[in-house]
Amino acid sequence: MLDVDHRFFLQHDFGIINPLQVEENLWADLPATPLVPSELADQASFMPLLIDLKSLSLDARINLMGRAAEHESNSIYPYFSALLQTDCDTAQLARQLAQRLILRGPDKKVWLRYFDPRVFCHLLWLFNAEQLWFLLRDIQQWSWRDPQESWHTYSVVKTDISISLLRLTPEQWQHLEKLGLLNHCLKMLLAAGHEYQLDKNTLLQLRKGLDEAKNQHGLISDTDRSVFAIQQWRFGNQLHAHPHMQALLGEALKNKASYEGLCRTISEETLHEFANAMQQYQHKE
Repeated sequence: MLDVDHRFFLQHDFGIINPLQVEENLWADLPATPLVPSELADQASFMPLLIDLKSLSLDARINLMGRAAEHESNSIYPYFSALLQTDCDTAQLARQLAQRLILRGPDKKVWLRYFDPRVFCHLLWLFNAEQLWFLLRDIQQWSWRDPQESWHTYSVVKTDISISLLRLTPEQWQHLEKLGLLNHCLKMLLAAGHEYQLDKNTLLQLRKGLDEAKNQHGLISDTDRSVFAIQQWRFGNQLHAHPHMQALLGEALKNKASYEGLCRTISEETLHEFANAMQQYQHKE
């Protein structure tokens, strides 16, 4: 596990492994319980695995860290999708986590991949306190690794209000359905070498840019929308009001050209100049 000390790892009781991201030979000998909701019984081999870490000896757990580090040196995915601290026994925890994999809407059921760190990080700002407690009830701490390879820990907060079913608002459904696009944007941001804080403000600002790129400027592809959102996040909301940027957006729409390709000729320095010029213009008005 990249840059994780023994104390951090050993304080957790369970881990979750995604068998679609980790080779079977790296977990087949571990005490693993598949998290399989009844609705997905025919896809059991694709379901996440709950690993009972506390049942392993100290030496075995330390050796497991080396196995995880070996996997992560050759993969973009973490060995453990999540690490959990809880007093629950294995059967109770597995039953609860399996049930939470199915999210029911008014007219549909969807697979909620909350165990995937690329999804979980969004749920912390997308769900309210009661919804998070429903999802993570009886778990004290949930740890996950972000795309920048840093581990984070969420201390679960118990609420006085108890809900028996996880229901999302229409706005929450919209956010949830667009997580793939938002994660594509974050991936591009990281690939370009731009560090970011994985917080609510950053994510909502990027979501706003992604929506604006499509709804106001007709950008369709995930990459073009991501470039627009990243530009807006880095240089401010006024950047795209600059005549040159307006011309590029117009060309992309009229000629069905790649906005990302059109922007390759613009340097960082020029984008800064455009943004500063528009800020000064706005102040004069």
